[in-house]
Amino acid sequence: MKKIFLTLVLCIAFSCNLFAQVRHVDEFYYYRGDKIELPVNKSHFVVYLNPGVREFPAELTALDTLYLSERNSQPGFACRVQAPYDDFLQNMDYLLAIPSVRTVEYVLGDGKEAVMVSNLLYVKLNDGGDAASLEEVAGRLGAVVLWERDPVLNWYTLRNENRGLTSVEVANAMWETGLFKDVDPGFTFRFRNHEACVSDSLFEAEQWSMENIHACRAWNVTTGDPSVNVAIVDAGIRESHQEFSQHGFVFSYDVSNDNPFVVGEFHGTHVGGIIFSGHNDYAIAGVAPDVGAINLRVNTYLHDNISAEFAKAITMAVEHGARVVNNSWGDQNHAQWAQPLHSQMLEDAIDNAIDNNVLLVFASGNYGSVPSHQIDYPADYRKEILVVGATNRDDYRAYFSSHGPQLDLVAPGEDIYSATNRTDASYGHASGTSMAAPHVTGVAGLIFSKRPDLTAQQVHDIINATAQKVHPRYYYYEVDPSHPSGTWNKQVGHGLLDASRALKQAILYQYSDLMIRDSVGDDGTAPSNVRYMWNSPDIWLEDRQGNVVVNPIAGVTYYVCVRITNNSDIASSGNERLFLNWSKASSALRWNRSWMGSTMFLCGDGPHPQGGFIGSPFGVSVPSIGAHSETVVRVRWLVPAAEDYAQCTQFPAKLWHFCLLARVHDGENIIGENLSDVDMVSFVCNNNNVALKNVSLLNSSYTSAVVAVANPYREAQKFRLLLRAKPTDLGGLLFNYANVYLRLDDDLLDSWMQSGAVCYGGRYLGDNLFHVASNRFSLEYIPMYPGKHHTVEAFVKFYAIDTPETVFEFDFMQEDYNGNLLGGERYVAVKDRGMAVRATALEDQTVLAGETTVFRAVEHDGDAQYVWRTV
Repeated sequence: MKKIFLTLVLCIAFSCNLFAQVRHVDEFYYYRGDKIELPVNKSHFVVYLNPGVREFPAELTALDTLYLSERNSQPGFACRVQAPYDDFLQNMDYLLAIPSVRTVEYVLGDGKEAVMVSNLLYVKLNDGGDAASLEEVAGRLGAVVLWERDPVLNWYTLRNENRGLTSVEVANAMWETGLFKDVDPGFTFRFRNHEACVSDSLFEAEQWSMENIHACRAWNVTTGDPSVNVAIVDAGIRESHQEFSQHGFVFSYDVSNDNPFVVGEFHGTHVGGIIFSGHNDYAIAGVAPDVGAINLRVNTYLHDNISAEFAKAITMAVEHGARVVNNSWGDQNHAQWAQPLHSQMLEDAIDNAIDNNVLLVFASGNYGSVPSHQIDYPADYRKEILVVGATNRDDYRAYFSSHGPQLDLVAPGEDIYSATNRTDASYGHASGTSMAAPHVTGVAGLIFSKRPDLTAQQVHDIINATAQKVHPRYYYYEVDPSHPSGTWNKQVGHGLLDASRALKQAILYQYSDLMIRDSVGDDGTAPSNVRYMWNSPDIWLEDRQGNVVVNPIAGVTYYVCVRITNNSDIASSGNERLFLNWSKASSALRWNRSWMGSTMFLCGDGPHPQGGFIGSPFGVSVPSIGAHSETVVRVRWLVPAAEDYAQCTQFPAKLWHFCLLARVHDGENIIGENLSDVDMVSFVCNNNNVALKNVSLLNSSYTSAVVAVANPYREAQKFRLLLRAKPTDLGGLLFNYANVYLRLDDDLLDSWMQSGAVCYGGRYLGDNLFHVASNRFSLEYIPMYPGKHHTVEAFVKFYAIDTPETVFEFDFMQEDYNGNLLGGERYVAVKDRGMAVRATALEDQTVLAGETTVFRAVEHDGDAQYVWRTV
């Protein structure tokens, strides 16, 4: 490995030297492995000045300034500038020729909403990755690792110091080495606090919002539990304010200044007052005054490290036990182009919070009065986020409240009275979805105080399901599959927050345990201990006449049938949903990239999707199921055309069947569902509401079947292919009654031969064909490379003898060379017609036991293949 790495680094160094001579522009970045186009501005740039330069170059006019400081490890200032020429490369040369200019970076888009790209970038190491290799590769590319910044979820911060490369190009080059799990360019999102206006401070309580959400009724039940931590990620709360005098803060930190002491600002203090203000005879009352408070400050003014700081703040909230996190900030630039910008580091922090059962509440944004009125980023990133719009005192949508398909509900957000940061006893009004979100966050804190056993998703759904359907004549509420918690409207979501109803329903809430079995003996215990988890008895296909089908015909519509069992002592609610996906049969599937239709097979005639949805991407409704009862849900599926995959395998495409995956959303978290690269064994076995079916039938009509094998990892590895026969009810094995064969495609056979041609429990017969002789069969040390798939054909030839049974099963499977099972396929071989043959050979042949021969018989026209056996 050391030689390979050094060679790779030399290649990188060579490419940088070449780049310095022939300049090109990377007008794209990598987002989760995919190339995303960037709208690079040809005349606007971000210039970083040399250390010590305090005067801006006379040759340039600054359009915008990036906030920089020594604490942020930036040695100089940076500004957005306009260069004099129309040609991008000519402008780059012009800027770099200015003595005080250190490096030059991209500007994306134009106008006041343009996004500046900083000289910072972020690299995520592979699990168990070597930080020394990060420093080595970064150094070759002219970047430095900022070791003084603690990594966040294994993301390291780098600074580009290469005058010949932009930070985007450095990030792209690092991704292309294949040595790192992810990269994230330093996009400077304009994350804004969502306040539309602030009126003069008033010293009187005008808390109409609490009446509108029925807070007083909720306070009769609870005002919060100190053991339930609620975090605010914002511009900082003034903790010395009298409203918090009896409260105290569980944890406080200024993320931007790396300091445990937080200086409160107006926005953060106002948001904090809505949630945490004590019921203490002062001016106002907070929604959840007695929960544990976490105060995390991020500098919300434009600066180069803003995404990383928000990511770190969310992560710190999770690490310090927050059950719910309020985020009254967001960015509109995300959606201004056809391919929106993303921060993978920030999204990783959001994913991590959701995976750790933390409820994230985000303000929807204050762009409701513009034509697009779309939800801010990252509020629109994940459906698990609770997205909150704003209403006025008459319960209509506030004119500024952003709305769209991701909106969940609304809460009071116009002319809201709360604490401010001017003094320890100052108050004021403010408007914005920033003020709406903490009302919802506070109610979530009350719910967790009474029902700490509930999951974040359950609280998310309860708050939506109990919302008030305000002004139904003005807002038409309708059923929307993407919003399963009741009727929904695009302007106000599920309706107006109702603290009392939400808390009451949470207290009474009983959730059912719905399961789909992985095996016949599966009792719902998770994780299940079944090894061959690709043969769920609860998933099958039926034709329109109700006949069970194993091998579907391309272009024909079938019903995918899923048996769902309620393991609990109460009936399910009827709000649960079933999600179905298909994928081409493979032993190397991953959740979710093999199933969503976004990952492609690279075939001779171009890319073809590895999988896709069955039915609606938003799932189908599961009817209420009685306690300890079951139901079968049927979903129509038009089987994809076989000819689409004709250039994806050298075997007949019609022999390459499908895998089916079923997931039930019943309020319980599905472990790993929010990740993009999970092995199917753990995904299925860790969740009793997830099941997989990958079965092919072999009989007189379907004499063979094809399965794909591949390398699901990012680096080249060696793999094992195995075949194991399942004993029948009478204890027999298929090998006693039939010959079993595997045929590899040409490239896979070449890889096996070049790696030593090791085969156990069988032998190679030539013509890509292997005879499987025992349950020890394996093909060893087969190297495979990322992004490339292979196919294997399996077939069975029964002996011309009577057999005590007619149905035999075996599993084909794939392991990596650490012994980790990746997946497999179940084959059901059926001896469905008499095979006894009598014939007189035309010529004598000497055949050893077990050998295959071909001869012509007097009684039969054509050649026949036989194997001599002693029976």
